[in-house]
Amino acid sequence: MRNVWCGVVIIAAMFVGEQASAADGCTVSVEAGGVGFGSFNPLTDLPRDTIGHIHYNCTNVGNIWIDLSKGYSSSYARFMKSGTKELLYNLYLDEAHATIWGDKSVGTDHYATATPPSNGVDVDVSVHGNIPVQQNISAGTYTDTIQVTITF
Repeated sequence: MRNVWCGVVIIAAMFVGEQASAADGCTVSVEAGGVGFGSFNPLTDLPRDTIGHIHYNCTNVGNIWIDLSKGYSSSYARFMKSGTKELLYNLYLDEAHATIWGDKSVGTDHYATATPPSNGVDVDVSVHGNIPVQQNISAGTYTDTIQVTITF
């Protein structure tokens, strides 16, 4: 087995929205380490799946939407880097990996509340990560940086 470590760092959220007072708005935190895939064996026939978490708590806001950036990629065909080497992966809204988590641009969707969140209640949202099989990559530490944008 090659020694390959993979992880996606999700950085602090950017907020888009009008806040009427300091008591209005949302706070967002990301599970320590973001979405960690751990070791990946490129010689196996099994994909590498993982789950990360984004937590938010809102007060006096309507519905919210959470978008994830493309990271190093110029599209939502995301990849992690180790120097100049690239490892394909993606982040999804669902465990079945049917919906790429992006910004509602072509081929992606974003997290959206069906109703406004309850005031002051912590909400945990799962981020489903997947590294597909059959990637002939070199040993190394592969990472990507994703920005979270919450709109309310």
